[in-house]
Amino acid sequence: MKPAICILLLASMMWSCKNNAGYIEYFVRYTTEDISLKSGLADPELYHTGMGDYITSITPSYFEQEFEVPAGYGTMQIIGQNGTYTTEPGTGKRYIKICHQPLIEPYFGVPDRQPWGYFFGNTESTYVFNRECAELPASEDSPDGGRDCMIRSHQFTPLAVTMPEEDETIGMYSTVSFNTDNLIQVYAGMDNTPYTQDDVFTYAPNYWERLKVRLEVR
Repeated sequence: MKPAICILLLASMMWSCKNNAGYIEYFVRYTTEDISLKSGLADPELYHTGMGDYITSITPSYFEQEFEVPAGYGTMQIIGQNGTYTTEPGTGKRYIKICHQPLIEPYFGVPDRQPWGYFFGNTESTYVFNRECAELPASEDSPDGGRDCMIRSHQFTPLAVTMPEEDETIGMYSTVSFNTDNLIQVYAGMDNTPYTQDDVFTYAPNYWERLKVRLEVR
């Protein structure tokens, strides 16, 4: 997900800049730590329905979805034929590294119906735009129009940035946070029997609320 986040974040920031002759150096830091944009209680844990009984939650490592396969699956292939497996010497623990698309497929469907990008700013709420993937004209939600599904997010602290004067340079630093704590949820699938081939591995509901962006100018 990193490329889509980076491109749309950069676009939203450049729109807030005045057209002077200076330079902006842009730096991005990615983290799985939650960055609080405002004070308040943590959101309650949410669960999917229609995927069988809830089994457990998993916290993957970093932005890449790598995690330990629960021991109950033994040597079984999980999440279809997706992912790459490794075994830790000494402990025998199995790990899988997988891209995010199979993990949101239970919620959105096949990849061409999944969100094309995550658009930060210019909105007061976070929501899924065009989940039906209907052909739509250009709009504020989708400047180019088309049939792409997108996530619009208010998890962003806007800044009024004035371009530096000629031959001057400022640094713009973005922290992009994707809180991966218990991000992946496991459900018992159609047979509703835990630790079988049809178990469902998917992101927690409203996972896009975990994406936040903080900007600083130095």
